[in-house]
Formats: sequence, structure tokens, C-alpha cells
Amino acid sequence: MKVSVVRSLPSPSLRLASHILKSARLAGLLLAGLCLTSTITGATADRAWAAGTLAAGTHMQGEELDLSAPCAQVKIIADPALASGITLQESHGAAPQVQTTADGATKMLGLSLRCVPGARLVLRISPATMLNLQDSPHAAFTLSGPVAGLDANLTDASLTADQVPSLSLALHGTATAAISQLNRAGQIVMDGASTATVDQAHLTALSVQASGTAALRLQSGQIDLLALTVTDQAHASILAAVQIAHVNASGHAVVTLGPVTGTLTNTGPIPVHALASSGPAPSSVPVQQPLPAGSQPAAQAAPTPVPPQAPLPQAQNGGGIQNQNTVQKAQPPAAAPGPATPTQPAPLSTHVGANHTEAAATFSAAPAAPPAPDTAAQGLPTHPVPPAPARPATTGSSASSP
Repeated sequence: MKVSVVRSLPSPSLRLASHILKSARLAGLLLAGLCLTSTITGATADRAWAAGTLAAGTHMQGEELDLSAPCAQVKIIADPALASGITLQESHGAAPQVQTTADGATKMLGLSLRCVPGARLVLRISPATMLNLQDSPHAAFTLSGPVAGLDANLTDASLTADQVPSLSLALHGTATAAISQLNRAGQIVMDGASTATVDQAHLTALSVQASGTAALRLQSGQIDLLALTVTDQAHASILAAVQIAHVNASGHAVVTLGPVTGTLTNTGPIPVHALASSGPAPSSVPVQQPLPAGSQPAAQAAPTPVPPQAPLPQAQNGGGIQNQNTVQKAQPPAAAPGPATPTQPAPLSTHVGANHTEAAATFSAAPAAPPAPDTAAQGLPTHPVPPAPARPATTGSSASSP
């Protein structure tokens, strides 16, 4: 007996359900493929970003370095052993991304960090490398050794440098800069509450613009040409020796300059405090002071030569010979005798004795002449003094004839 199997055709509803199921399976497969593609693409992108970072010990060639490292502590060492390029010595907290560009024959390297608090970076660069510090708020840069030049634009960041041959510095906000030695030329722009200190400078030209409450202090050195503009409440103290200075101070600015050996020009309303130029040491010869009015200078007596003393004769009264070793006191010179004033004779007595001795004695009682100076004691020649002439006595009418 034959059994015949009759296939029943699927109903339209069953066919629709089967089609929906197949479509769902296909959609699931497509979705799974999209997810897998997305995962693979993301991993590839991460690998591409990692390929643009530098690992410790990596060295790259370049004559100029642009560095952006916000929130990081960066130490840059100028290594004479490097002829060119940079070497990443250490990196902690954030891996720097690198970008290479060319400006003509100059190859520039760009390094950038993401702002990661506590990130630290140590770089070694060639002394012939130009260094640019940009877009680095709240960063702390330490530069050890000389570089070809420094161009820094810092906001709320700090910079410490040993030696900079050429400087272009802009400080904003609370940024600070401390430079030990500055050479060749410099340009400094400051605003806000920024501060800058330069220990020593030997410059052909220096341009400074300070505003707000910014403060600049340059301790010592030599500057050929200085252009200084200070406004608001900014302070500028440049104590180096300046040959030519052009100053414009306004507002409540305070400007102090070192000795200006050439020309000082101030076009602002605020006076400039300039230290005096250092001249030669003062002479040790004392300067004669003027005498008070009415006083005569004291004449200095020339030393009087002392003639040799002759031996003194023996005294006639037997007193002995005077000791020649006894030092005689200098006697003042005797005043020259003036003309003798004639003395009126005293009246004769009315009684005349047997001789004229009484009248002669009365007439000759004239004042004695002043004593002659003791020239013998001084060793001078002695001149005899003639006696005063005696006038003859006259008799009155009552006198009797002899």
C-alpha cells in the first residue's frame, strides 16, 4: 500500500515570520561587525597617538625647540656634548607629543604636554638651540647652561635661567623670572604683578616696558642703549652703568638708574632717580679753608741763622768767665730810638758857692738815655754811644764875677 505524503505549502504568515527572523539575524551580524570595526579603529587611533610621543632616551634633530608644558615642572639642560637637537632624559606624569616642521633650512621641533598636575620633564638640548616657551600657564622652567637665545611668553609661570645670550621675555599675571647673566640684547615686557630680576647684564641694547604693579631689578653690568617705559605703579631699578638712556615714566611709576655716562632723556612727567657717575678718587691734598672776615693769615717766621758765638772776656770784678755752653734766650730787637726831645734845664739855685759844681750838676740832671741792647751776648758788633752834649752853665744878674 502506497502512502503518499502531501506537502502543504507554508502559509503567508509563516513566510513573513521566517523573513523577519532572517532579517534580524542579518542585523545582528551587521551590528556585531560595526562594533568590532569601532573597537579596531579606536585601538588603531590610540596606537597612532602613542607613535607621536617620545620615550626616555629618544634623540631628535632640530635647530629650534618650541615647548608647551602647562602645569609641569620642566628642567632644560644645555649640554655641550650635543651638537644639535634634543634628547628626552626623563618624563613623568605625561608623555610629550612631538611635531616636526621646517622653516626653510631650519628644522623646528615642537613638544607639548597635557596639563597633568605634578608632571615632570627633563630635556637635554644643544647650546646652539633656540628655545621658545609658549602656552605654559602654572609651569616652572629651570634652564641650566647657555643657549643660543630664549623667547618666552609666560602667564602665571616661573623661569630660572643661568645664562641667556639673547632674550625676548613677556611676563603676565603673577609670572616671575630670575636670570643670572644676560648678554648681547634683551627685550622685556611686563604687566600685572609680574617680577623679573637680572643679576648681571652686558648688553648693547635693552628695551623694557612695565605696567601695572610689575617690578624689574637689574643689579649690575653695562648697557650701551636703554629704552625704558614705565607706567601705572610699576617699578624699574636698573643699576648697571648706562651710556645712553631714553626714559618715559608716568602715573605713579618709580624709576632708578645707575650712573649714566652719556645722555639721559626723560619724556615723562615723573622724575628719574639717577645715581652719580663714578669719577676718580678725590685728591689727598687738603683744601685751604677760607679765613674769617677781618682776620689775617699768620705769617710764618723764617728761621733766623744763629751766628757763631765769640768767647766772652773775663769779668773785671773777678767773677770768672761766663759758661759758653749756656743757651742764651733770644732777645727781641730793640726799638729804634726816636728823636730826642730837648729837655728844659732846671732853674738854677740863687745861691752860688765858691765853685760851679752845684750849677753844673743841676743842669746836667737830664733823663737817662735808654739802655743799649746787649749786643755782646748776641755776638753782634758794639758801637759806642756818644754822651749827650752838656750845655754851659749861665749865671744870673746877681752872680758875682770871679
